[in-house]
Amino acid sequence: MLTREEAERVLSEPDLSSPFGLRDRAILETFYSTGIRRMELAGLRLYDVERGTIVVRQGKGKKARMIPIGARALAWLETYLGQVRSELVVEADEEDDEEGR
Repeated sequence: MLTREEAERVLSEPDLSSPFGLRDRAILETFYSTGIRRMELAGLRLYDVERGTIVVRQGKGKKARMIPIGARALAWLETYLGQVRSELVVEADEEDDEEGR
């Protein structure tokens, strides 16, 4: 288990001057605040975050659950969504969509 100082050091590692650094900080803050698994985080959608909770729809045992998320993590998610997400989102190619991939 990390001490508070060690956790803060890990959370402050991403380079906040880059879009990827802001994304990574939001990810780390979400992990730290919620304790969700990495594949649960990867499966989150924008509509899964609301009113101080996140909904994990395909958690362990395929069970959905609601988890509180702290204000600090929410602030970092809002920063990421408002400032850099649109730069990092990759749209599927039309050809891939037609083939059902």
